[in-house]
Amino acid sequence: MPNSVTTLEWETRSDRLVSFSFFFLLLLLSSEPCFNPPGKFQLFLGTNERSIYVYNADSRGFTNEFQTDLDFPRITSLACSPVDPIVVSSALPAGKQAAGSLVAWNLRSMKSDVAFNLEPTFGPINTTRFNHNGKLLVTGESTGVVRIFDMSTMSSIMEWPAHQSEVVSVQFSFDETSVFSLAADGELRQWSLHRYGEQVTESLQLSNFPGESRVSVAFDSEVHHILTTTGKSHAVVHELKTGDPVRFLSGHSQPVTCVDWSQVGNTCLTGSEDRSIRISKLIRV
Repeated sequence: MPNSVTTLEWETRSDRLVSFSFFFLLLLLSSEPCFNPPGKFQLFLGTNERSIYVYNADSRGFTNEFQTDLDFPRITSLACSPVDPIVVSSALPAGKQAAGSLVAWNLRSMKSDVAFNLEPTFGPINTTRFNHNGKLLVTGESTGVVRIFDMSTMSSIMEWPAHQSEVVSVQFSFDETSVFSLAADGELRQWSLHRYGEQVTESLQLSNFPGESRVSVAFDSEVHHILTTTGKSHAVVHELKTGDPVRFLSGHSQPVTCVDWSQVGNTCLTGSEDRSIRISKLIRV
């Protein structure tokens, strides 16, 4: 069972949500589904001990486990393709800031499909996200650089320096004409994909941002709000127009380490050092 969860990701092809009010990673408590489209729901959990666990809602337990290369034990992000049975993981060496790995895992064979083509000059990858059809993958690095990868070639096709500090989250805009990037200092920027390297709007500073490189964040499906960890036992939802906090998600006894926001159902997930995960249904933000 996972001991130190560093990142979470839904299987977005089905995005089946289970109304867990609370479940432990060692003992899972279950209830009836609150949203149940066809197909199965899977949740991916990355750790700092090489392992990526697959949790299945139908069997209510962990069904599979991937393991990264021994040189890259710390999983920094997971991104599940919205179209293909693929989940991409970024991982780093333990205890040092060095170039890491970016690997695509096949969910049918449960094996690594292929590693991305990473140049020696690329920085450590903190965050990854697919576009709507799974053809593009955007990444954010600790060097402040944002890159776009073509999934057909597994190579970078676009890149630009986005921030002075580490990039902790990236997200395609709702219409996919731009990319949002969030830095460790709480600065949010929006970049044009037609004129890459050019900002679409002025930078926005998120209020009460924890200012940590290990912060975890997630955007809602329409990119109107952003959910972030705080270094404390709760997470906070910010409004992107103003940067102000509008909702706090509490219930953990120790600091929240990772968050995710489902693409349907307006449902948020928070994972904590207390070895628990909470799923919160937001009626209105």
